[in-house]
Amino acid sequence: VKRPHCFIKRRIIIHSMMIENIISNAKKAEATKLQLNIYSKDGFVIFDFVNNGIYLDKKYKEDKSLIFEYGESTTRSFGIGCYHIKKIVELMNGEVAIFDNTNEKGVTFRVVLGDGEI
Repeated sequence: VKRPHCFIKRRIIIHSMMIENIISNAKKAEATKLQLNIYSKDGFVIFDFVNNGIYLDKKYKEDKSLIFEYGESTTRSFGIGCYHIKKIVELMNGEVAIFDNTNEKGVTFRVVLGDGEI
C-alpha cells in the first residue's frame, strides 16, 4: 500500500513526540539507562522502553491506568507526559501500559501497535 508523503511525515512526528516523552519521563525518574526492545507477536509490534529509574509510586500499584490521567505526576512536573503518550498511542490505535521491572529497579513502558500502524 502506497501512503502519501504527508501521512508518512505525520507518523514520524507522532512517533518522535511519543519517544521524547518516554525519554523525558525516564530522566525525571532518575534513570541512567533506557533500553528499547522491539519485537512482533501475533500481528502486533511491541515496543518495551525499559529504564532503571525509580519504581512506580504506591498509589499506582493497584491501578496503573491512573498514571496516564491528565495532571498525574510522580515528579515535580505537570503530569502531561504519560497522558500525552497515551493519547499518541491511542491515535495510532494502540495500547500503552506501564509496570515495574521484575529483576531490577525501574519501570517499563510497553507500547503495542498493529503492523499497519507503524
